[in-house]
Amino acid sequence: MNKHSQAQIRAHNESLVLETLLLQQPLSRAQLSRRTHLNKVTISEIVSHLMAQQLVIESGSGPSRSGRRPTLLEINAQTGLALAIDLRPDEWVFYAAWLDGSHCGQPMVLPAPVYQRTAFLPALQLALQQFLQQLPDRPPAGLCVGIHGNVYENRILFTPYYHLAELDLAGPLQERLNCPVYLMNEANLCALGDLGLGLAQDNFISISIHSGIGAGLIQNGRLQSGQQGFSGEIGHLIAVPGGKPCPCGNHGCVEQYASERALLDQYREFSGDTEASFDQFLNACRADQPAAADCLNQFVTYMGILLNNVCRLTDPAAVVLHSRLAAVLPNLLPRIAAAPRCRIPNGRLLQPSQHDMDSTGAGGIYLVLQQFFGVERLKLKR
Repeated sequence: MNKHSQAQIRAHNESLVLETLLLQQPLSRAQLSRRTHLNKVTISEIVSHLMAQQLVIESGSGPSRSGRRPTLLEINAQTGLALAIDLRPDEWVFYAAWLDGSHCGQPMVLPAPVYQRTAFLPALQLALQQFLQQLPDRPPAGLCVGIHGNVYENRILFTPYYHLAELDLAGPLQERLNCPVYLMNEANLCALGDLGLGLAQDNFISISIHSGIGAGLIQNGRLQSGQQGFSGEIGHLIAVPGGKPCPCGNHGCVEQYASERALLDQYREFSGDTEASFDQFLNACRADQPAAADCLNQFVTYMGILLNNVCRLTDPAAVVLHSRLAAVLPNLLPRIAAAPRCRIPNGRLLQPSQHDMDSTGAGGIYLVLQQFFGVERLKLKR
């Protein structure tokens, strides 16, 4: 066996040990040997190497039926930070986690400033510096930035509701932080977050409804982003041929009828309140006001059509719906599932549970840790 092959095997075994710890820690050396099917000598060598790198620590003793109690191992969480930013059109949300995926402080939410394109990066760098000053002084393992638009190989290709296409964010941020920076579509990050938080397993679709509508597809535990990153752009499926114009260049895209932006525009028109906010719309939905009820009826109709088409195409085990509407209206998901044009098998439509870090931020943390440790799967702490 040549040196190159030996190095590949060592790297594979090391990743296997790290992934097993990230999914099941704390574990003893004997448990690691059994669960990875690596012999005890190999485990001992790998653990010694990881401890020398300060990636793994001994964390105490485990139970024993007889004899010496085993020493437990876990990820050395507080040697670094994983960072994520959700760049929403109306606000920026900053997240941080320790290397084991547990929360580090609270997310920082800032209203998106009114800016010219040339001022975007300086404003983002200033906000990021403000966030970092609130965190423990640890080196970042990486930063993931969620983009509400199309991203491919760290390039922003198209953003319908803010002007970031072809703006280089990754390079300057990487130089400033001295760590890897990843750009990814926000809906894809939602799917990774749902996977890491255990909201769904292995084969599901995560649908995100904000200014637009997007989806992240997980198959066999892996994100499927398509040939050039356009997979999951379900908001641009045509719902009304020749209908309302969309920034993508088509007419009648479903997100022009069922996104938060579209619903708020319609509510303002129906209610006559041209300054109404989305929170006011939610309150009107709770109160079952006629203008809000009409908007909800339209939302249910179009979401029923959309989910029917998506489920027929991909046959997921579950559909996780991220929507502020679903969070405040408990009867909304059953209404969508029962819509006349919707044929979702019973029990597949899920609402994400409430947790401190939303799925977009969790997905960004998941991606950073996945790349930092060189693993395929890990579990985030909720």
